Amino acid sequence: FRSFFIPQQHYFITPVLILLNFLVFLLMIFTGYNPFVPDMGFLVSWGANFRPVTADGEWWRLITCVFLHINVIHLVFNMLALAYVGVYLEPILGRVRFVVAYLLTGFSASILSFWWNDFTVSIGASGAVFGMFGVFLALLFTDLIEPKSRKKLLISIAVFVSVNVLSGFAKLGVDNAAHVGGLLGGVLLGFSFFPSLQDRENRTI
Repeated sequence: FRSFFIPQQHYFITPVLILLNFLVFLLMIFTGYNPFVPDMGFLVSWGANFRPVTADGEWWRLITCVFLHINVIHLVFNMLALAYVGVYLEPILGRVRFVVAYLLTGFSASILSFWWNDFTVSIGASGAVFGMFGVFLALLFTDLIEPKSRKKLLISIAVFVSVNVLSGFAKLGVDNAAHVGGLLGGVLLGFSFFPSLQDRENRTI
């Protein structure tokens, strides 16, 4: 279990992101946040994506909101999902592509949430996590991954994504627009990564 939090040669960025999310949550608590009684105003002051404020010029919120969580359960579930996809995906993408994918899919999640929601305070890494699963799904439709592993992983990830997206529509308080935005951004990014992953020696790609 501890190995999920320890940076290693082919699993470096994932644990760093996990530790960073935990660190931000602890800093929120130390500065007065009560995770048992969520304060939306506090979350907005820390960088949540809230359309009236974001549209007023604070566009950095489209990224900062990805590192905020409402409570321990929200944080732990997102980090477990990130660890699961990171174990498989980071060795394939490498450190630079992985961190770029995390930030860009988090951004695409925030963009769709911003467009869809009028007054929702949007936070959490789930949009970026869905995005990483989207990247993985795209690559599973290529010949980059060994065929024997491809089918099992494809079924597993497709079921995980489908169940969580569908359940998100049924639950109140779930920003499903962010999930869908992250997923779609991840799929597009995954296919865009493929040529450079297929020919890693060609730096121009």
